[in-house]
Amino acid sequence: MDMTSSAQASVRIKGSMTSVACIQLTGMDEQQLYLLQDKLDDFIDNAPALIRGMPVILEMSNCHLDGRVFAGIVSLVRRVGANPFAVRGCPEYQDLYEAQGVSYLGDQLDTQRRVAPLKPEPSVSQEPVIIETQIANEALIITTPVRSGQQIYARQRDLIIISNVSNGAEVMSDGSIHVYGALRGRAMAGVTGNENARIFCSSMDAELLLIDGDYLIRDSIPEHVLHKPCQTFKRDQKMIIDLL
Repeated sequence: MDMTSSAQASVRIKGSMTSVACIQLTGMDEQQLYLLQDKLDDFIDNAPALIRGMPVILEMSNCHLDGRVFAGIVSLVRRVGANPFAVRGCPEYQDLYEAQGVSYLGDQLDTQRRVAPLKPEPSVSQEPVIIETQIANEALIITTPVRSGQQIYARQRDLIIISNVSNGAEVMSDGSIHVYGALRGRAMAGVTGNENARIFCSSMDAELLLIDGDYLIRDSIPEHVLHKPCQTFKRDQKMIIDLL
């Protein structure tokens, strides 16, 4: 393959916490898909346990995407047995991310810039996406259960859920998240760069906890906090879970 055209493109794979991998994609376009394929193949040959079966965050920078290119990226990552579940960066392609069932975590490559609200594709086969886009200080309050397949995003405010968050559901906030019930799905707080955000819940059983770019998945949550009231926060760039 002609490698001369890849001078401005790069792919970097790194660990994030203990159980989530990040793939950093710079300058990707249709001509550079082979670069990702070669990198993934080399990575699997040398360190198969580090990414195979892992949840993956795709970190995008200066990419030139269309539906075919991003579908190709997702397909290549899934081909090696990884699970690309979220994207960070390149907010102009949010529609492409969502069309592939991949969540958008914000443009954290520039935390001073507010990202545009999510724009999901309507689909009769998926649960509706609930999005709060009005800028205000008071929290967004949800009083009904958040079911599998639903996504709730509280933009520029805290999120309060007075019910349970089911497996397969996703709750996101630019601020903190309060769940007065069981947290079984994914909770992502401080998604646009708030390292002081926290996640509170009455019963901890989350699939994923994220605060400002740091992550824990279910297997990394200490057993002594499971099914108990907890708060999750960051201290010295580490995720901490304390009993309430």
